[in-house]
Amino acid sequence: MIDTDYTSYKISNEKDYTYTSNSNISDINDSKVRDICDLCFIDNDNFFKKINNQEVESGYNFRPVFSYYNGNNNYILFVGSVSFWLIQRVSFAFCIIFIEEKIIVHRGKKDNKLSLAIEDINYFVEKGLVLLENPYLYLINGYSRPYHYFYDTMQTYSYGDLSVFSKYLDLEESAYLPSSVLGISVNSETVSQNEVNNYLLEENAVGFTASSIPSVKNISFIEEFSDCMLTNIDSKNIENSNSSNNKFIIWIGLCQESRQWVEQKESIIRLIKELNDIHKNIFLVFDGLTCPHYLDSINFLTKKCSKETRLLDSIIKESGLTSKDFISLIGAKAIDKISISHSVNFFISDALTDSIWPASFGKKPGVAYSIERAKTVHFHPKTFFIPNENIKEIGDGTGNWARVNFSIDPDFFVKFTMDTLSKTIAEV
Repeated sequence: MIDTDYTSYKISNEKDYTYTSNSNISDINDSKVRDICDLCFIDNDNFFKKINNQEVESGYNFRPVFSYYNGNNNYILFVGSVSFWLIQRVSFAFCIIFIEEKIIVHRGKKDNKLSLAIEDINYFVEKGLVLLENPYLYLINGYSRPYHYFYDTMQTYSYGDLSVFSKYLDLEESAYLPSSVLGISVNSETVSQNEVNNYLLEENAVGFTASSIPSVKNISFIEEFSDCMLTNIDSKNIENSNSSNNKFIIWIGLCQESRQWVEQKESIIRLIKELNDIHKNIFLVFDGLTCPHYLDSINFLTKKCSKETRLLDSIIKESGLTSKDFISLIGAKAIDKISISHSVNFFISDALTDSIWPASFGKKPGVAYSIERAKTVHFHPKTFFIPNENIKEIGDGTGNWARVNFSIDPDFFVKFTMDTLSKTIAEV
């Protein structure tokens, strides 16, 4: 352990600090600070090379001595001729705080998330930091939101130089894929999120989260990543089951967690009835929340998916579906959803996280919807979007766009979907 005055790493008198956005790195006068920011925000592979080589000739060698994972934030302290805190949140560098230089460089807005992160650092320091000497570097596999997990952390596994890491830690509560299916030979271990910090301390290791650089820029990477996953997981091809054999398979997303389409139940029931009247060869796959890989699916379904299961029960009852007409992936794991997504023919879902499986991984045609101000940064190679003018946001338009309910007229939805579906069937 390093014998040092850890209290000097507290962020005191925050008002004395200069704040700057990562987009303004070139404007930073201090060359050492500017170069470190350039590495952390733009070129993390080169950043790790500098940590390993300890390039004394550069004049500002630094090394990690402490880390703490808290929720979706990861805090890492570096000491050396330049000492700083690196805060990770989705991207490799959410914020970098240079203590002696009193400079805070941040990605995105200067908002409450940044203020809370600084409060966390001061809490760690006041509680007492245990600083490590020559620690191992471990990579933390997990993120609580599936969208960021697949579109950010998986880009690290796909494109990053991971040779610097001695071990991968799969978080029980938020690893949607195990390290074992990522084609990586390094040892991995499953750890509860509540235990990860004590585990790192006992292992004399500093943890880095798997976060992409730059964040969410290469959304089409998931096409190649999906094909890679299929070679590494057991294929679950629903077309081989007796109930769905030789049928046209339609995926319907029912996720209710963040935002709700208020007419969804009525619209889906009407669509199913019309499908049954016109097409006699349809099989349905219903989807909802996704269970992290290391949690028990049945327990997750019971505790987390009650809204989806109630909705599905109502749809089944009122549409006349039988057990031979559908399967439910509500509460299923990512590996199963990725595999099955390649077997479907058409999908209907929210254009955001719900569409990851059939649209992004499965690369299937389908109908998707979201409010106009939603940020639809997904890979949608074959998606038909319901026009924004037919989607009415509920509220005054000032709420969090990711959690706003909306309205779509059932008559328009059924016609739009049936027309799109008919074109797709004709092309199959």
